[in-house]
Amino acid sequence: MLAIKAYFDGTKRDNKAKAITLACLASDEDTWGAIEQAWEDVRKSRGNPPCIHMTDLMALEEDFENWSGEERDYLVDGLLNVFLFFRGHPRIHSFTCSVHLSAYDRYKADRHLPDPARLCTRIAFPQMVEWYINLPGQELVGPIEVFFDRDEPFLKQVYPAWKNPKIRKRHPGWELIKTIAPVEMQHSPAIQMADVIAWGRNRLESGSDWETDPHYATAVRAANTIRWIHRPWNEEALSKFMYREEGYAAIDPKRLKQKQVYKMSGTSEEFKRFDEMMRQLMRVSHDEVKKKLDEEKQAKKRKKSKKSSASREGA
Repeated sequence: MLAIKAYFDGTKRDNKAKAITLACLASDEDTWGAIEQAWEDVRKSRGNPPCIHMTDLMALEEDFENWSGEERDYLVDGLLNVFLFFRGHPRIHSFTCSVHLSAYDRYKADRHLPDPARLCTRIAFPQMVEWYINLPGQELVGPIEVFFDRDEPFLKQVYPAWKNPKIRKRHPGWELIKTIAPVEMQHSPAIQMADVIAWGRNRLESGSDWETDPHYATAVRAANTIRWIHRPWNEEALSKFMYREEGYAAIDPKRLKQKQVYKMSGTSEEFKRFDEMMRQLMRVSHDEVKKKLDEEKQAKKRKKSKKSSASREGA
């Protein structure tokens, strides 16, 4: 049984932003231990800043205001080499979703679009779960722990559905999610890694190219080194999509009262697959899972008993 931890971080919308991006980095606990150790070794040996926040680092602001460009590039190169080392690892994967804000603003009213944070979350979250369920070499699916950078708008897009008993009854796959919680970036190397990926992907989606952006190559490495799946909500995607609320928002009394729940013209394929996978998983009863675990325990006891008998006979 393999348990997975997934860490989410996203970019923020301001007056200059052309896109916003949510990034998720997911892996099993053993792999997290290895990659976090490698990340921390680089951070401490190449300047030892208190935290890696990519926007501040690349702009040489906040904790990096007294750094030189050479010192910054030396640190960034080391961090991205950590990604490179784990590039082929089968149990670590990144998931990103970006909303192009100019297109979003044009189609928001006609397509009944929710907040960009919700569009991103309802894509990246199911993609992470689908990847986990389809990982080879696991007979039983273990719990999923999900963490968001504190005060992120993306957290509130999944937390109410996870906590709501009506949603859990209607979609029992939510029982697979053991934890959804905020964490402090300063104390979480995994969130910092997700931040680096979000920064890179968002820069590319905002129009970065090698001719005009001195940080283009860094953005490409940040977004594409770890195995990835990316979904853009761009002009083409938004022009063909009619949004319908799902999860907790679909039964929120305030939304129902305001008549803000619309008929669906095209629910995302990712969400459909996510819902069906969760239903299939939960068709395996807890009794069957318990039976399987008990059988494994009994087999281990028998094996241990045979070893003990063999040791006594040898003595």
